[in-house]
Amino acid sequence: MDCNVFRQIEKVYHYTSLFSAVQILSSNELKFGELQKMNDFQEAYHRAWFAEKEEITIEDIKAVDRELSKYKQLSFTKDKAPHEGFNISAMWGHYAENGYGVCLVFDKRRLIEGLEKGIIYRDVVYHKSRSENILIPNKQDISGSIEKQRNVIFFRKTRDWSYEQEWRMVVRSESEKYLPIENSLVAVIVNFVKDIDSNESIFNSKSVRLLSEIAHGLPILSYGLWCGKANLCDGAGNEWSKQENWQLDDGQ
Repeated sequence: MDCNVFRQIEKVYHYTSLFSAVQILSSNELKFGELQKMNDFQEAYHRAWFAEKEEITIEDIKAVDRELSKYKQLSFTKDKAPHEGFNISAMWGHYAENGYGVCLVFDKRRLIEGLEKGIIYRDVVYHKSRSENILIPNKQDISGSIEKQRNVIFFRKTRDWSYEQEWRMVVRSESEKYLPIENSLVAVIVNFVKDIDSNESIFNSKSVRLLSEIAHGLPILSYGLWCGKANLCDGAGNEWSKQENWQLDDGQ
């Protein structure tokens, strides 16, 4: 893929550590995470309200928790004007080792085309407040009740998290789940590296050379901010990002 094609395709991004990026590139797959381990503690805590008049026991509540624990998720960041998904400082800070990690870039269309049955996906919707309650009309059908309310349960967060510009996948699975990415991963973006001087090009880094060796020929791109504008370049100095979207994260 060249820079012209890269600019045209719809992309989503996944921030991660350098160590995890090496594992992902080596295996060509992403691991779905547990919802209970999300950074947003509200996503790990849902209160169930049972509509039945009969007595509800602690075991009924535990049954809801067990069902919710079977759902797993993968989070991506999307482009949303004025910020391209790779150009969000908070994401580099929170999910990519304070800028020393990696941002993986995916062709969204190819990613969706490769999904197996049962994986649902959509944008996360941000609201002023978040509904934590799950209505269980019949405690004999906890699974069905959660499935009918999946958009509210799994794809709704408070506006505090809107900077993430999240696009999410969710799947119900009682075992570990992995997403093949060989046909959808299109680039690897690196910000800072620790094994070179801050004034040197990242392409002189041993870490970047390692990424290049295991990235199956994918472009390795350097991300940086200069004079208030984001720059995304390859080792030959070619610019890959859309200049009209070059903005600092605060919109200035």
